[in-house]
Amino acid sequence: MTDRRDTRRGDEGGFALLLVLWMLGFLALLVSQTLSTGRSALRLGEVTLQRARLETMADAAITTELFSVATGASGADGVWKTSGDEKSPVQVRSVIERNKINPNAVSVTLMQALLVASGAPPDKATMLANAIFAWKNPDLQDQAPLPQGGEGSRCVPLGAPFHTFDDLAAVPGMTRELAQALAPHMSFAQMQPTSSLTRDPVVRAALVKAGLVIPGQAVQTENVEDEEALVVVDAKVSYGDGAMLRHAEVVLLPDARPVPWRVMRWETDDIH
Repeated sequence: MTDRRDTRRGDEGGFALLLVLWMLGFLALLVSQTLSTGRSALRLGEVTLQRARLETMADAAITTELFSVATGASGADGVWKTSGDEKSPVQVRSVIERNKINPNAVSVTLMQALLVASGAPPDKATMLANAIFAWKNPDLQDQAPLPQGGEGSRCVPLGAPFHTFDDLAAVPGMTRELAQALAPHMSFAQMQPTSSLTRDPVVRAALVKAGLVIPGQAVQTENVEDEEALVVVDAKVSYGDGAMLRHAEVVLLPDARPVPWRVMRWETDDIH
């Protein structure tokens, strides 16, 4: 009888010890998880703070540059200007964007000329120029029908302006390689007609081919005296382990107050 009681007590003691150990293990796991969550939240907070700091620095540089251009204190010459210190360097540049071609406001003839100047064969350039026109003007497809067949034939034109090169790449017949070749010479926000004063050799070749510029015509320096000039500003900032590129496209409004411009587009890219 005594042996049975001793055995039962031993079993109960072992079970109690096992329960205590299990509880201690559970508490240790809970504490570990809590600490891990806390560290993750802390890292997320640090990343968010870093990003906010970089955006603030970039936006301040862009705003300063825009006021400088709008007041004539400096020109939008596309040259990078450096400020800040070694710990947090800031680079900013601005350029008047009327040297490019806007696919939303271009004739079929000029679009075809730009495609040829960018490396497309003439027959493909003609087909694509018509497709781009029909893509944004579906009601006028009889004038410039979309190419049939292939993957592109399943795409339906929305009759809306192009906003990105992904939009342009959706046009039947447009390849990503050709879209990348067009990228330096096109603007989706430019409001003024392409200037004959452009220094872009590809755009200038397209203007000549389209009969809009006389070969050999002198190239002049751009200025911001014209109303509603589109100015593009890029800012590169670094702080600690982070770096960021901010891109802004604004239309200058010389008579507007207190801010003499209207923002058309903002983009942010992390620099790795």
